[in-house]
Amino acid sequence: MTTPPHSPLPIDASIQAVRKALAAGGHVVLIAPPGAGKSTRLPLALVDEPWLAGKKIVLVLPRRLAALGAARRMANELGEGVGETVGHRVRFDTKVGQATRLEVVTDGVFTRMIADDPELAGIGCVMFDEVHERALAADLGLAFALEAQSALRPDLRLTAMSATVDGAKFQVLLEPHGGCQRIESDGSMFPVATHHEPSGLPAPQAVTEVALDALRRFDGDGLIFLPGQREIETACGLLREALGNQVAIHALYGAVTRSAQDEALRPDPSGRRKLVVASAIAETSITIPGVQFVVDSGLARRPIYDPVRGITRLETKPASRASIDQRRGRAGRTAPGDCIRLWRREEEGGRPAEDRPEILDADLAKLRLDMALWGALERTSLPFLDPPPESAWEQAGALLKSLGALDAKGAATAFGARMAKLPTHPRLAALLERANAGGKSDAAWAALLAGELNERGPLDGAERLRAALQDRRQAKALKTLHTRLLGRSEAKPPPNDAVLVHHLLHAYPDLIAKRDKDDGQRAIYKLAQGMQAGMETHHPLASEPFLLVLDLGGGRKSGAARVPDIRLALPLSEDQLRDGLGHLITRVETRTFDHATWSVRVRDETRIGALMLAADARPRRTGLNALSEIASHLRSKDLESLTARDKAAGALLSRHQAFHASRGESDALLTRLEAWLPTLLESGEAPPFPDNVLEKAWRAALDWEEAQAFDKQWPASVALGSDQRARIAYDHPAGPTISVRPQMLYGRDDHPTLGADQQPVLIELLSPAQRPIALTADLPAFWRKGWKDVRKDMRARHPKHDWPEEPWKGPTKQSKNRGS
Repeated sequence: MTTPPHSPLPIDASIQAVRKALAAGGHVVLIAPPGAGKSTRLPLALVDEPWLAGKKIVLVLPRRLAALGAARRMANELGEGVGETVGHRVRFDTKVGQATRLEVVTDGVFTRMIADDPELAGIGCVMFDEVHERALAADLGLAFALEAQSALRPDLRLTAMSATVDGAKFQVLLEPHGGCQRIESDGSMFPVATHHEPSGLPAPQAVTEVALDALRRFDGDGLIFLPGQREIETACGLLREALGNQVAIHALYGAVTRSAQDEALRPDPSGRRKLVVASAIAETSITIPGVQFVVDSGLARRPIYDPVRGITRLETKPASRASIDQRRGRAGRTAPGDCIRLWRREEEGGRPAEDRPEILDADLAKLRLDMALWGALERTSLPFLDPPPESAWEQAGALLKSLGALDAKGAATAFGARMAKLPTHPRLAALLERANAGGKSDAAWAALLAGELNERGPLDGAERLRAALQDRRQAKALKTLHTRLLGRSEAKPPPNDAVLVHHLLHAYPDLIAKRDKDDGQRAIYKLAQGMQAGMETHHPLASEPFLLVLDLGGGRKSGAARVPDIRLALPLSEDQLRDGLGHLITRVETRTFDHATWSVRVRDETRIGALMLAADARPRRTGLNALSEIASHLRSKDLESLTARDKAAGALLSRHQAFHASRGESDALLTRLEAWLPTLLESGEAPPFPDNVLEKAWRAALDWEEAQAFDKQWPASVALGSDQRARIAYDHPAGPTISVRPQMLYGRDDHPTLGADQQPVLIELLSPAQRPIALTADLPAFWRKGWKDVRKDMRARHPKHDWPEEPWKGPTKQSKNRGS
């Protein structure tokens, strides 16, 4: 393919290096600032490379507008129309032909392409542009491509192109998959003077004021950055009011029509100066000829997943330093320019260096469904720069299971596979798929509903939804969406609340709510997902037993927890719930152990998620009939619950535990529960169990050899002589211990021991007042070394008692005669 002559671009100097690296079979990370030509000049320069062997190049861009613009510019450069050598695939719009060798697609479309055909048949190279933006779909598409290249297509070349210098981490990601070379290209920026002009006005008013002044101060057209549609439309209105028809005013954001986008990107046909008021969509990938000054509000709107409301909300925050630098560069694409920033210079250091990857903040429901269909069931299964956060991953899995898209193991169901083919959030895909099974009328109104929710944002605006459905023009537009999605085209008159609830249930099964209690100010509802929410008791819906919650926010304390407010909801009957979500209703037998009676309460419960719809009590289980529940209780609570109120039983437990620990089985009583618990239950006793009952039960867990060793080597007491015995306290903190007065040990010159390894029994010596005076594990040594000081103290305190100098020889003669 020969390309017409074209003006030089900075990327031209790097094209040969890219060609060489790809021809060697490796991958490329290309770092080139906006304006270098990486999105248009480079792909065209690679189309005729021999290693492609007639296969296509796919260029992946993160936004529809950028993809359409890039395809159009490359086709123009070839003197062709889109759909010939260069084609595009974006949502609901495909222009490719038999001769197409370079396809420009959005990241969402590419993810669907590779999911449908993991081998990427007929494709030789995939070029990911603007990877620094870290869009969720782009991260997923790159991960899929790396897996496909490693397992199925070792000949597939990948190129990751970034407008910022963070390309090194992409090189690390690509290197293990066949090698990767990093190539850097200079930009084409002319000098741009930066002016800081902070304003206390709201952003639309502030940029309007500055832009009007900039038109007088600077030449050329202007590009104004605002965070989103609402602010952009407000600023456009203010500018048109101030300028009339003297200057062309254009809005540029994702939702504007194709014709409006084209007008914003072209020079004004009547030669007027132009102001383009844009979102972050104009930072990269698109070229607006004639722009010589930029007015930057410094704000950006990013999608942030809100786990409380279960939706992704847009949050306005200061744009990152990388973002404001790219905006500034737009003023120097064709000539020296100026950038007016509406904040103080010293504030820039407090801005984040770059935008957070979307995967860290986004709703991961669609990503997890796509991964499940790929066969990647764990969040770390794919080669991501940043793996999905665990909490968001688990929340996505719970939602998808409630929608019927995943099974209990996290694998995709057949229903989930059909959902994934629809280019919308899984909530709305479930709504559409279930309605589609109900016939044309159901499917038509479900599509209208899904379109409104998709336009407004899930969970936002059920009241506006009703109004929208009455609007014929809106209904017609939504009906067109439905036709594109499911091929249906029939609809009856606008639905009532019951019909809305029927459809919405399929999209938001986790947000059905059951009235739980009244905290005095608010009715508190429990949601199927497990959390609580409340509404004022005087609200008309506050007495409803069930609600379908459409919006949550704010909140206040209810008891110790902060409970969000129900801002919008629809009444829901139990019949509607059972009819609409019968596939999610489970019936389970629950068993609850009652420690007071050592019985098990049994109930048959009908549940949906965390909500209990009904419960029927059954006869209690006792004795051997409750064996498994009692065993579970003892394992969770430990065995002290058997002996907590009985000293003798506690001592017996300590003895058995010490015996088993000496044999390397410290948990033997728990691991052998099934061997002795039946004996205990057959006794007919209830806690606190007498020690003789426990002794009989625990002996049932011993074999003959163990029983002999237990009695001989770990006795309940030790002999002291003269037919006296001392009980061994096996639960003493220091170990098995006897507590006796010294007089009971006079004449003894050995130390009592336990077990085969002759473990010494600790001897705690007591004064005549039964207070501890010494502790020893070696009685003969104590008599000869420690006794002297004890004897001296005790003789002074208790002179009437016998304190011999050599107690191992026995009591004194006088003591014997007195018998003390």
